[in-house]
Amino acid sequence: MITKEIYRKTILNKAKFPANTYTANPYVGCPHACRYCYAMYMSQWTGHTEPWGTFLDVKKWPNLTDKQLEKLEGCDIQIGTVCDPYNPMEAQFQRTRHLLEELTKVNCHVTIITKSSLVLRDMDLLRLFRDPLICFSIFTLDEKEKASMETSDTVEARLKAMETLYSEGMKTGCFLAPVFPVLTKIPPIIERVRNICHYIMIERLQLRGKERENIMKWIGASHPELWTLYDSIYHSHDLSYWKNYRNFYRDQFQKLGYKFTDNDSMMQDGYSEGKPVIINWLYREFMDENPRRVEFQ
Repeated sequence: MITKEIYRKTILNKAKFPANTYTANPYVGCPHACRYCYAMYMSQWTGHTEPWGTFLDVKKWPNLTDKQLEKLEGCDIQIGTVCDPYNPMEAQFQRTRHLLEELTKVNCHVTIITKSSLVLRDMDLLRLFRDPLICFSIFTLDEKEKASMETSDTVEARLKAMETLYSEGMKTGCFLAPVFPVLTKIPPIIERVRNICHYIMIERLQLRGKERENIMKWIGASHPELWTLYDSIYHSHDLSYWKNYRNFYRDQFQKLGYKFTDNDSMMQDGYSEGKPVIINWLYREFMDENPRRVEFQ
Protein backbone atom coordinates (compact mmCIF):
# COMPACT_ATOMS: atom_id res chain seq x y z
CA MET A 1 0.00 0.00 0.00
CA ILE A 2 1.44 3.37 -1.07
CA THR A 3 0.69 5.98 1.60
CA LYS A 4 1.56 9.64 1.87
CA GLU A 5 0.40 12.57 3.97
CA ILE A 6 -1.33 15.44 2.23
CA TYR A 7 -2.32 18.78 3.73
CA ARG A 8 -5.67 20.51 3.30
CA LYS A 9 -6.88 23.88 4.54
CA THR A 10 -9.99 22.20 5.92
CA ILE A 11 -11.43 18.70 6.15
CA LEU A 12 -15.01 19.91 5.64
CA ASN A 13 -16.81 20.57 2.35
CA LYS A 14 -20.23 22.19 2.06
CA ALA A 15 -22.69 19.84 0.40
CA LYS A 16 -25.12 21.18 -2.20
CA PHE A 17 -27.92 18.97 -0.92
CA PRO A 18 -29.45 18.40 1.57
CA ALA A 19 -29.23 21.87 3.04
CA ASN A 20 -27.11 22.55 6.10
CA THR A 21 -24.87 19.54 5.41
CA TYR A 22 -21.11 19.13 5.26
CA THR A 23 -19.07 16.19 4.04
CA ALA A 24 -15.73 15.00 5.41
CA ASN A 25 -13.34 12.44 3.92
CA PRO A 26 -10.18 11.92 5.98
CA TYR A 27 -8.54 9.90 3.19
CA VAL A 28 -8.15 9.78 -0.59
CA GLY A 29 -8.11 6.27 -2.05
CA CYS A 30 -9.03 3.06 -0.28
CA PRO A 31 -7.35 -0.28 0.50
CA HIS A 32 -10.67 -2.10 0.06
CA ALA A 33 -10.06 -2.07 -3.72
CA CYS A 34 -13.76 -2.58 -4.52
CA ARG A 35 -14.15 -3.41 -8.20
CA TYR A 36 -17.30 -1.31 -8.45
CA CYS A 37 -16.13 1.72 -6.43
CA TYR A 38 -17.73 4.92 -7.73
CA ALA A 39 -14.89 6.95 -6.14
CA MET A 40 -12.28 5.71 -8.64
CA TYR A 41 -12.68 9.04 -10.42
CA MET A 42 -10.76 10.62 -7.54
CA SER A 43 -7.56 9.31 -9.14
CA GLN A 44 -7.76 11.74 -12.05
CA TRP A 45 -8.14 14.70 -9.70
CA THR A 46 -5.29 13.75 -7.40
CA GLY A 47 -2.64 12.79 -9.93
CA HIS A 48 -2.54 9.11 -9.01
CA THR A 49 -1.67 6.67 -11.79
CA GLU A 50 -1.46 3.62 -9.52
CA PRO A 51 -4.25 1.01 -9.67
CA TRP A 52 -7.23 1.79 -7.45
CA GLY A 53 -6.84 0.14 -4.07
CA THR A 54 -3.03 0.37 -4.00
CA PHE A 55 -2.66 3.92 -2.66
CA LEU A 56 -3.95 5.97 0.24
CA ASP A 57 -3.50 9.69 0.87
CA VAL A 58 -3.74 10.53 4.56
CA LYS A 59 -5.19 13.99 5.09
CA LYS A 60 -3.83 16.43 7.64
CA TRP A 61 -5.62 19.70 8.36
CA PRO A 62 -5.50 22.57 10.87
CA ASN A 63 -7.68 22.17 13.93
CA LEU A 64 -11.12 23.65 13.49
CA THR A 65 -11.28 27.22 14.78
CA ASP A 66 -13.95 28.53 17.13
CA LYS A 67 -15.46 30.43 14.17
CA GLN A 68 -15.63 27.25 12.07
CA LEU A 69 -17.16 25.33 14.95
CA GLU A 70 -19.85 28.00 15.35
CA LYS A 71 -20.89 27.46 11.71
CA LEU A 72 -21.28 23.75 12.39
CA GLU A 73 -23.79 24.26 15.21
CA GLY A 74 -26.85 22.16 14.38
CA CYS A 75 -25.41 20.96 11.06
CA ASP A 76 -25.24 17.46 9.59
CA ILE A 77 -21.73 16.09 8.98
CA GLN A 78 -21.50 13.09 6.66
CA ILE A 79 -18.19 11.24 7.09
CA GLY A 80 -17.12 8.84 4.36
CA THR A 81 -18.82 9.92 1.12
CA VAL A 82 -15.87 9.09 -1.19
CA CYS A 83 -13.67 7.06 1.14
CA ASP A 84 -14.10 4.58 3.96
CA PRO A 85 -13.23 6.52 7.11
CA TYR A 86 -12.53 3.20 8.84
CA ASN A 87 -10.37 1.59 6.18
CA PRO A 88 -7.67 -0.68 7.72
CA MET A 89 -5.06 2.11 7.78
CA GLU A 90 -7.26 4.15 10.14
CA ALA A 91 -6.03 1.87 12.92
CA GLN A 92 -2.58 3.39 12.38
CA PHE A 93 -3.29 6.99 11.31
CA GLN A 94 -6.46 7.68 13.33
CA ARG A 95 -7.52 10.63 11.19
CA THR A 96 -11.21 9.78 11.56
CA ARG A 97 -10.87 9.57 15.32
CA HIS A 98 -9.11 12.95 15.34
CA LEU A 99 -11.98 14.44 13.31
CA LEU A 100 -14.57 13.05 15.72
CA GLU A 101 -12.62 14.47 18.66
CA GLU A 102 -12.81 17.92 17.05
CA LEU A 103 -16.52 17.63 16.25
CA THR A 104 -17.43 16.71 19.83
CA LYS A 105 -16.81 20.39 20.62
CA VAL A 106 -19.98 21.43 18.80
CA ASN A 107 -23.63 20.30 18.76
CA CYS A 108 -23.81 18.69 15.34
CA HIS A 109 -25.27 15.51 13.87
CA VAL A 110 -22.79 12.94 12.52
CA THR A 111 -23.46 10.25 9.91
CA ILE A 112 -20.76 7.67 9.19
CA ILE A 113 -20.68 5.28 6.23
CA THR A 114 -18.26 2.36 6.48
CA LYS A 115 -17.57 -1.29 5.68
CA SER A 116 -15.60 -1.88 8.85
CA SER A 117 -16.18 -2.98 12.42
CA LEU A 118 -13.26 -0.71 13.39
CA VAL A 119 -15.89 1.95 14.05
CA LEU A 120 -16.54 0.21 17.39
CA ARG A 121 -13.19 1.52 18.59
CA ASP A 122 -14.69 5.02 18.70
CA MET A 123 -17.87 4.26 20.63
CA ASP A 124 -16.59 6.45 23.45
CA LEU A 125 -16.68 9.45 21.12
CA LEU A 126 -19.87 8.51 19.28
CA ARG A 127 -21.76 8.51 22.59
CA LEU A 128 -20.96 12.22 22.91
CA PHE A 129 -22.89 13.17 19.77
CA ARG A 130 -26.55 13.97 19.39
CA ASP A 131 -28.15 10.90 17.84
CA PRO A 132 -25.27 9.78 15.55
CA LEU A 133 -26.07 7.47 12.63
CA ILE A 134 -23.63 4.71 11.70
CA CYS A 135 -24.28 2.99 8.35
CA PHE A 136 -22.68 -0.22 7.13
CA SER A 137 -22.40 -0.96 3.40
CA ILE A 138 -23.55 -4.47 2.51
CA PHE A 139 -24.35 -5.74 -0.98
CA THR A 140 -24.44 -9.48 -0.25
CA LEU A 141 -24.61 -11.91 2.65
CA ASP A 142 -22.34 -14.37 0.84
CA GLU A 143 -18.73 -14.06 2.01
CA LYS A 144 -17.37 -15.54 -1.23
CA GLU A 145 -19.31 -13.05 -3.33
CA LYS A 146 -18.08 -10.27 -1.08
CA ALA A 147 -14.47 -11.43 -1.41
CA SER A 148 -14.75 -11.48 -5.22
CA MET A 149 -15.54 -7.76 -5.22
CA GLU A 150 -13.71 -6.21 -2.25
CA THR A 151 -11.09 -6.88 0.42
CA SER A 152 -12.92 -5.14 3.25
CA ASP A 153 -14.19 -6.50 6.58
CA THR A 154 -16.29 -9.67 6.45
CA VAL A 155 -20.04 -9.33 6.14
CA GLU A 156 -20.47 -11.06 9.49
CA ALA A 157 -18.11 -8.60 11.21
CA ARG A 158 -20.16 -5.68 9.87
CA LEU A 159 -23.42 -7.27 10.99
CA LYS A 160 -22.06 -7.90 14.48
CA ALA A 161 -20.84 -4.31 14.69
CA MET A 162 -24.26 -3.05 13.57
CA GLU A 163 -25.91 -5.19 16.21
CA THR A 164 -23.55 -3.94 18.92
CA LEU A 165 -24.24 -0.29 18.11
CA TYR A 166 -28.00 -0.92 17.86
CA SER A 167 -28.01 -2.67 21.24
CA GLU A 168 -26.21 0.35 22.69
CA GLY A 169 -29.11 2.55 21.62
CA MET A 170 -27.36 4.20 18.66
CA LYS A 171 -29.01 4.82 15.29
CA THR A 172 -27.79 2.33 12.70
CA GLY A 173 -28.34 1.95 8.98
CA CYS A 174 -27.74 -0.65 6.31
CA PHE A 175 -26.47 0.89 3.09
CA LEU A 176 -27.70 -1.92 0.81
CA ALA A 177 -25.38 -1.09 -2.05
CA PRO A 178 -24.54 -1.51 -4.72
CA VAL A 179 -27.52 -3.46 -6.03
CA PHE A 180 -26.28 -5.47 -9.02
CA PRO A 181 -29.09 -6.00 -11.55
CA VAL A 182 -30.55 -9.52 -11.10
CA LEU A 183 -27.60 -10.66 -8.95
CA THR A 184 -28.27 -8.82 -5.68
CA LYS A 185 -31.02 -10.45 -3.64
CA ILE A 186 -32.64 -7.69 -1.59
CA PRO A 187 -35.17 -9.63 0.61
CA PRO A 188 -32.60 -11.85 2.42
CA ILE A 189 -30.50 -8.82 3.33
CA ILE A 190 -33.56 -6.94 4.59
CA GLU A 191 -34.56 -9.94 6.68
CA ARG A 192 -31.06 -10.25 8.16
CA VAL A 193 -30.71 -6.62 9.23
CA ARG A 194 -34.28 -5.53 9.98
CA ASN A 195 -33.94 -6.13 13.74
CA ILE A 196 -30.59 -4.37 14.11
CA CYS A 197 -31.00 -1.14 12.15
CA HIS A 198 -33.31 1.84 11.82
CA TYR A 199 -32.79 2.68 8.14
CA ILE A 200 -32.06 0.75 4.97
CA MET A 201 -30.82 2.77 2.01
CA ILE A 202 -31.08 0.77 -1.23
CA GLU A 203 -28.87 2.13 -4.02
CA ARG A 204 -28.31 0.77 -7.50
CA LEU A 205 -24.95 -0.11 -9.00
CA GLN A 206 -23.65 3.02 -10.71
CA LEU A 207 -20.80 2.65 -13.17
CA ARG A 208 -18.63 5.02 -15.12
CA GLY A 209 -15.06 5.07 -16.36
CA LYS A 210 -12.75 2.40 -14.97
CA GLU A 211 -15.27 0.74 -12.69
CA ARG A 212 -17.70 0.30 -15.60
CA GLU A 213 -14.93 -1.32 -17.63
CA ASN A 214 -14.08 -3.63 -14.70
CA ILE A 215 -17.63 -4.77 -14.05
CA MET A 216 -18.62 -5.19 -17.68
CA LYS A 217 -15.61 -7.46 -18.25
CA TRP A 218 -16.59 -9.44 -15.17
CA ILE A 219 -20.20 -9.76 -16.34
CA GLY A 220 -19.07 -10.97 -19.75
CA ALA A 221 -16.85 -13.62 -18.17
CA SER A 222 -18.98 -14.70 -15.19
CA HIS A 223 -22.58 -13.98 -16.22
CA PRO A 224 -22.73 -13.79 -20.03
CA GLU A 225 -26.50 -14.34 -19.92
CA LEU A 226 -26.80 -10.89 -18.29
CA TRP A 227 -24.62 -9.06 -20.79
CA THR A 228 -27.52 -7.68 -22.84
CA LEU A 229 -29.24 -6.27 -19.76
CA TYR A 230 -26.06 -4.69 -18.37
CA ASP A 231 -25.19 -3.33 -21.81
CA SER A 232 -28.58 -1.62 -22.08
CA ILE A 233 -28.23 -0.08 -18.61
CA TYR A 234 -24.58 0.93 -18.56
CA HIS A 235 -23.82 1.58 -22.22
CA SER A 236 -27.20 2.67 -23.60
CA HIS A 237 -28.29 4.32 -20.32
CA ASP A 238 -31.73 2.71 -20.33
CA LEU A 239 -33.08 3.23 -16.81
CA SER A 240 -36.40 1.44 -17.29
CA TYR A 241 -35.08 -1.60 -15.37
CA TRP A 242 -34.39 0.53 -12.30
CA LYS A 243 -37.70 2.36 -12.51
CA ASN A 244 -39.63 -0.93 -12.65
CA TYR A 245 -37.43 -2.43 -9.92
CA ARG A 246 -38.08 0.51 -7.64
CA ASN A 247 -41.85 0.37 -8.21
CA PHE A 248 -41.95 -3.38 -7.55
CA TYR A 249 -40.14 -3.07 -4.21
CA ARG A 250 -42.18 -0.04 -3.17
CA ASP A 251 -45.34 -2.10 -3.56
CA GLN A 252 -43.90 -5.17 -1.83
CA PHE A 253 -42.53 -3.35 1.21
CA GLN A 254 -45.58 -1.17 1.66
CA LYS A 255 -47.74 -4.32 1.72
CA LEU A 256 -45.53 -5.63 4.53
CA GLY A 257 -46.00 -2.44 6.54
CA TYR A 258 -42.63 -0.80 5.94
CA LYS A 259 -42.31 2.89 5.24
CA PHE A 260 -40.84 3.19 1.73
CA THR A 261 -39.72 6.67 0.80
CA ASP A 262 -38.00 8.55 -2.00
CA ASN A 263 -36.88 11.23 0.44
CA ASP A 264 -33.11 11.85 0.14
CA SER A 265 -32.58 12.22 3.87
CA MET A 266 -31.04 9.32 5.82
CA MET A 267 -32.75 10.46 9.04
CA GLN A 268 -36.53 10.11 8.93
CA ASP A 269 -39.58 9.26 10.99
CA GLY A 270 -41.45 6.04 10.42
CA TYR A 271 -39.22 3.44 12.10
CA SER A 272 -40.82 0.75 14.19
CA GLU A 273 -39.02 -2.18 15.80
CA GLY A 274 -38.25 -4.83 13.20
CA LYS A 275 -39.35 -2.53 10.37
CA PRO A 276 -36.67 -0.01 9.45
CA VAL A 277 -37.46 2.82 7.05
CA ILE A 278 -36.67 1.77 3.46
CA ILE A 279 -35.08 4.64 1.54
CA ASN A 280 -35.12 4.37 -2.25
CA TRP A 281 -31.97 5.27 -4.15
CA LEU A 282 -32.66 2.71 -6.89
CA TYR A 283 -34.37 5.10 -9.26
CA ARG A 284 -33.44 8.56 -8.05
CA GLU A 285 -34.40 10.24 -11.32
CA PHE A 286 -37.84 10.26 -9.69
CA MET A 287 -36.48 13.09 -7.56
CA ASP A 288 -36.05 15.19 -10.69
CA GLU A 289 -39.60 14.47 -11.84
CA ASN A 290 -41.21 15.57 -8.57
CA PRO A 291 -40.50 18.12 -5.82
CA ARG A 292 -37.65 17.02 -3.58
CA ARG A 293 -38.30 15.66 -0.11
CA VAL A 294 -41.91 14.82 -1.01
CA GLU A 295 -43.28 11.32 -0.42
CA PHE A 296 -44.18 9.22 -3.44
CA GLN A 297 -47.96 8.94 -3.72
